Amino acid sequence: MDNHCLYSKRRRNGVIFNKQPNSVHPETDAHDIANFNQGSMAKQVDPTPLIEALELLDQGISIMDADFKLIYCNNRVARMLDLPARMVTPGSSLETIFHYNAERGEYGPGSPEDIVKARMAMLRRHEAHKFERTRPDGTIIEITGKPLEDGGFITIYSDVTALKQAESSLREAKENLEERVKERTAKLRENKRELAHQKALLEATLEHVSQGISVFDKDLRLVLYNDHFLKMLGFPTRFGKIGKSMRDFFEYNARRGDYGEGDIDKMVEERMELARHPEPHSFTRNLGNDRTIEVCGNPMPQLTGGFVTTYSDVTAMVRAQEEAEEALRQLRETQQSLVQAEKMAALGQLVAGVAHEINTPLGVGLTSMTHFQHKLAQLDHAFKAGQLKRSQMANFITAAHEATELAVSNLKRAAGLVDGFKKIAVDQTTEKRRIFNVHDYTRDVVSSLQAKIKYEGATVTLTCPETLELDSYPGAYSQVISNIVLNAVEHAFNNHQPKTIALTVKATDDILQVTVHDNGRGIPKDDLPKIFDPFFTTGRGRGRSGLGLNHVYNILQTRLRGNITCTSEPGQGTSFTITLPRQVPEEDALQAIAE
Repeated sequence: MDNHCLYSKRRRNGVIFNKQPNSVHPETDAHDIANFNQGSMAKQVDPTPLIEALELLDQGISIMDADFKLIYCNNRVARMLDLPARMVTPGSSLETIFHYNAERGEYGPGSPEDIVKARMAMLRRHEAHKFERTRPDGTIIEITGKPLEDGGFITIYSDVTALKQAESSLREAKENLEERVKERTAKLRENKRELAHQKALLEATLEHVSQGISVFDKDLRLVLYNDHFLKMLGFPTRFGKIGKSMRDFFEYNARRGDYGEGDIDKMVEERMELARHPEPHSFTRNLGNDRTIEVCGNPMPQLTGGFVTTYSDVTAMVRAQEEAEEALRQLRETQQSLVQAEKMAALGQLVAGVAHEINTPLGVGLTSMTHFQHKLAQLDHAFKAGQLKRSQMANFITAAHEATELAVSNLKRAAGLVDGFKKIAVDQTTEKRRIFNVHDYTRDVVSSLQAKIKYEGATVTLTCPETLELDSYPGAYSQVISNIVLNAVEHAFNNHQPKTIALTVKATDDILQVTVHDNGRGIPKDDLPKIFDPFFTTGRGRGRSGLGLNHVYNILQTRLRGNITCTSEPGQGTSFTITLPRQVPEEDALQAIAE
């Protein structure tokens, strides 16, 4: 504990109240304590609401006298600092508490005697102080101390652990978001997120709480407040009067339009009726000057009645959240654009594959027909010259058979390639569901990539039952196979090694399993968990988008209702295993079409 608690003989709802342990007049002492800082709260009629309000605060408050003996603390202090009951009795020595904390490691390493000596020396300087202390359990406590005129101190403790964690999380999220957007597009402006948290600055009395606070008694009259309450809600200074009715506050708000249009008396009475039956509540309220406040109310104990309400300015937090949502929306739009670009790039590769693959059979067919044309010209010349021989006719017929057979077979092959490529292109653009042969379709997909595969010097083999069928989305299936094969071709290999990619397809009654294994250099252990993340790529310097495998993952999850896993060891190659249902469920199919 960095400060102190005060207790008394008189108990009320868990609060013990007394200036000195042996005081004979607890009521007089309570009055003195409630007015220990005369400049903080004027016109206090009864200290009980103040004490009850202090016990309801999230912050801890403690007071010590000039001899560094505890005079008062609310229950929040003992709970926040994990102090035993014997440490928080009236008259307890602060030096004893320092020793207790030092010996259990609250202040970090070092000699307990030296630590206590240094802390006592700081207090004897009788200076205001404010700092943060991280407890061994990770709790972060903000401590604000203010010296009193009689030589003592009043100290305020605020648990800012959640605030610090939120700041850290939001800061990290902001940095990650800005980095990703910066890397992927110059069209998006850098998102600057400013997050300003209101910190509770509790000093001598409730006037030093950064939040606004008001306490109304059971008769709905003001018994306790601070200046923040009036300023934050825009009430005139004349409203800062003990005993003022809550109706006056409601009526003032209604007349200036805070509750919208309508009958003022009716709106005021509706709110008064709710106030007569108080319940714990929390909500945000937009003020007319573009500010947002969070209002939290809690009923007071039944012994006194009434309720205490706190008001916090959360404008910066709301704006930061709106900015984050806008940045996230822009990021999703950018990602969708990049995914569409990936699809168009895949279609471009398909066209290149068509041109490359049909070039050979068309060339052979053209050559054979050119040879046939030459033979026909020779035959025609001999016939017209009257020199046609039986042997010449026989040779021509043989050559004609060979040329036409060669031309027909190669033209059929070209037509088959075109038909296969046409199906793949149509499937990728229309995304319709149908039953298709897995072996033939996978073969056609690999054929459409041959231009790229051959250019990189790689070899792709396919092992799949020839009669295996799949009732699904062939366009989505082709995108998955294409992306994984091209990912291996572009990233898996060193230039000097043989490049082999093996596709193996197996099936049970309900599940299709596709394994794509390469004999490349493998994936580093640190990169393996990130390969399906958007924008992650090891080829950024070569214009890679980092969306290929992320696109595969999303297609499998949302359209094919499947899954994908990856195993890899450096130097041992990489294996991707895809599992998907052989028949997409009907409800998922309808949803996929609508997406």
